[in-house]
Amino acid sequence: MTSTPTSSSRSSTALRTDASRSERSLIVVGLDGSEPARAALQFAAEEATFRGASLRVVSVWRVDSIGLESSYVPLSDYVPIGELLEEAKELADDTVAHAREELGRHWPALEFETKTIEGGPPGDTLVDESKGATLLVVGNRGRGSLGSLLLGSVSEHVVRNAHCPVVVIPHGWIPSSEPPAAA
Repeated sequence: MTSTPTSSSRSSTALRTDASRSERSLIVVGLDGSEPARAALQFAAEEATFRGASLRVVSVWRVDSIGLESSYVPLSDYVPIGELLEEAKELADDTVAHAREELGRHWPALEFETKTIEGGPPGDTLVDESKGATLLVVGNRGRGSLGSLLLGSVSEHVVRNAHCPVVVIPHGWIPSSEPPAAA
């Protein structure tokens, strides 16, 4: 829809309408299985429903190499690295499966996708996932009374580097309502 220029205007003004949107907006939520991440999932699902957006649930898993090797004895002699990697992947897969179940039960009309990503630092991966998103939602793990005033490393990283606005759900956040009852 465009406005019609009048004799006093120098140019026409285009007005954006819902019909002019070529794609549905996207909300991305980072999920690691923690209580704040589960609260972030609920917030993101409610926000996606409110906005008529789709939701992408992202779980990033990795096993840091830091600390897995000792300068004296390789820990791989004692720690079955393959099993450790498999357990980390299973945990991420279970976290995402639980999210799919919860979204399907409480928000059956919500369009969503889930991704389990093996990769680099979770903050960097979430920043990459924020490209093209309208909102990124993450939970913040509290670290006691002083720690609750600070952002965690992942939350701080995405707040500083994301390609879209970020909502950080604080540790201990209680939603104003329970998830909607299953229909």
